Amino acid sequence: MPEPSRKRPRTSDEDVPPVVQLPSGATKKDDEFWFDDGNLIIVAQDVEFRIYKGPLVKHSPVFRDMLTLPQPADASDLSCAVVHISEHPISFKHLLREFMTGNACRLPDDKPAFEAVSAIVRLGHKYELDSIVKKGLTCLEDIYPNEFRRWTRSLRVSGEIFAAVSQPSPRCISVVNIARLTDTPSLLRPALVECCELDPKELMAGYRREDGVVEQLSADDLARVLLARAELIRLDALAALRIFQGVSTRCKDPAGCARTFRDALWNLTKPGAKTTFGPMGRRRWSEYVGGLRDDYVFCTVCRHGIYSQESEERQNIWELLPSILDIPEMPTLGLFD
Repeated sequence: MPEPSRKRPRTSDEDVPPVVQLPSGATKKDDEFWFDDGNLIIVAQDVEFRIYKGPLVKHSPVFRDMLTLPQPADASDLSCAVVHISEHPISFKHLLREFMTGNACRLPDDKPAFEAVSAIVRLGHKYELDSIVKKGLTCLEDIYPNEFRRWTRSLRVSGEIFAAVSQPSPRCISVVNIARLTDTPSLLRPALVECCELDPKELMAGYRREDGVVEQLSADDLARVLLARAELIRLDALAALRIFQGVSTRCKDPAGCARTFRDALWNLTKPGAKTTFGPMGRRRWSEYVGGLRDDYVFCTVCRHGIYSQESEERQNIWELLPSILDIPEMPTLGLFD
């Protein structure tokens, strides 16, 4: 079955911004994308970009449609066409960097910057720049992989730029919205499960982009996350009971390990317990075990059994996520394999 088109449908000429004369004194020239011999001025809010229209018209049907509209009569003194768009200058600049140089997504250390990636996907989709959209989605799929082992590894990476962080980030809200916008369901499982990890207040507050826009989940996705969060907490509690159910049949210290297993469960359920159950994510039960008092230790056999059982529990929950989140079951391959 052919892949569904990600192009934005255009229903009428009313969707196409008009070509108008540049308002005098109302804007400023961009310091990076202003070429004196350029033949197209794009005005994004209060910033003018003077570029070459040929490549843009060739690759973007939307811009091609814009520039087929006649220039206004009072624009005859201008040396090139002028188009006004509603995009924030920062977001549009990310798109131009990618379109003209191909490096908007990557920082000098070769890690993708999230704001650049999200901007080129959103605007690339709007202006039907398909290759740019594909590149941006590939970057997103690298960080939000739809495969259990890759997803698990991604949680171990930390940093302030667009690498997986040690705590859940509200940027996952933007990833869910991008998945919906571009019809990319492979991003939904990892992005929605990260939404489940957010504090409910943070989830409701949304994600503020660098252009000032605050993104929220749709009503359907918000309900989906809140319902899934409750179910994932329940499954986490059941997983903990199975992980700490008792000593291994090959245990090297049955009495000591039995005492430690009891201590592990008591520390979870006693009044004022600091460790709580929650959606699957960055907290590991094996790490919780490592934090127990030094005088209660597991033998190597039981400790290995905890790691193995935890991995099995997490993978089982991962496989249940499509039904819990009410999303399509996707093959766990790369986005464009």
